[in-house]
Amino acid sequence: MTTATATPATFKVENAKMFIERAQKHEIRLPLEIAKQFEVAYAKEMADAGVVMIYRGSPAAGILTSAGAATAPAEPAAAPAPAAAPAPAKPAFDFNFEGYEFPQEQTERIVALLQDALDNGVSQNIMLTGPMGCGKTTFVHKIAKKMGFARVFQVNGSEELDMRHFVGKMAVKVDEKTGQNMTYFQKGALYNAFIEGTQVDADGHQVLDADGNPIVIGKPAVFFLDEFAAITSQTLLGVFNRALDLTRDGRGRQIEIADDGGRVVKAHPSMVVFLSGNTVGTGTSAKSQKLYTAQKNIMDESTLDRITHTEKFGYNREAEKNLASAIMTDDRYVDLLMQLRDKLREDYRTSQHGLKRLFSTRHIIKISSSASAFRRAGIKDYFKLAVQSVYDQLDESDKAGWNENLRILFKWDFAQEEADRNSSNADRKYDYF
Repeated sequence: MTTATATPATFKVENAKMFIERAQKHEIRLPLEIAKQFEVAYAKEMADAGVVMIYRGSPAAGILTSAGAATAPAEPAAAPAPAAAPAPAKPAFDFNFEGYEFPQEQTERIVALLQDALDNGVSQNIMLTGPMGCGKTTFVHKIAKKMGFARVFQVNGSEELDMRHFVGKMAVKVDEKTGQNMTYFQKGALYNAFIEGTQVDADGHQVLDADGNPIVIGKPAVFFLDEFAAITSQTLLGVFNRALDLTRDGRGRQIEIADDGGRVVKAHPSMVVFLSGNTVGTGTSAKSQKLYTAQKNIMDESTLDRITHTEKFGYNREAEKNLASAIMTDDRYVDLLMQLRDKLREDYRTSQHGLKRLFSTRHIIKISSSASAFRRAGIKDYFKLAVQSVYDQLDESDKAGWNENLRILFKWDFAQEEADRNSSNADRKYDYF
């Protein structure tokens, strides 16, 4: 007896009689829920035609068939699938690594992406954005090392860069055998990141398998483009865009190196690209981006579209306090420094005194380091002098805002002290301008 199958799309009320007539000669298989509805709605018609509904199979389905056929041996039920073995528990991620404290939320997401790249070859182009001194650059190097990438190849952005800084250029060296100058292709950071962990021949050229894929022999690299928005969008078009180009499953980076004889280089399938900056490649319109004049460039949409994931970084308050404590080892001045941090950032946020420059984690490190050195040397007022060293780097408008906050917090008046130094007192030791 042949078996026809009805799906929800083919089940209509006007077809019920036709199904019943067919069931007198052929089985009609119905999805379980539809079969139950059918059996209730057409019980009388089924009884008059000598048709019954039976339930069998795995997954269970309703079989509309003649009453006589229903007495035939039932299909053996499929054996239940064996339960999947539980995945081995992975050790918890240690957010403290070599003295660096990873930001937890961002790190959890990025670790998931990097693990997918390492385990499954699903590569990523990850953008990190955030204010100056919040740890983006350090994060890339630390997370790459902790996750087991072979190394980080880094390029720092500037408008002077061109694609030779990424892929390489022709150079001259002395032939050891002849003593004569010879030209050769000097690989750039992006080229080296592509071939890291893949097989190369004696001349350093990548070896591909019969299908044209790289032969993986080791761990992949990370390519890291820092302050990417300092590079002109035209520079990033072309070869770099192709380096960012991934197929839908995350595989398939390849670049053609014109100066290296048109050689096609294919990336280790688990290679990852990081880009970082204080802007996101869309200009510097936000208040927090105004002073990043070197990163004002607006990236071409085709470059931004190739970014697979973006994470925004901020200042890790707890980590900043831990840093200051480790450097200064003086809780009293650590607390004072944290008060200064909070006051200046709140002032920046509310524009109370028009501060243009953020108080960054680097400021905390600079003040803590200077204060610690001055203290060891026995210099009086070491904490105040360390703060003043940062104050002296500010422009006049920001100095005014800082000075007001310093007067409120510590009763220091750097502006008045500076005026006193510049007074016309004949006994002054130095002339300041």
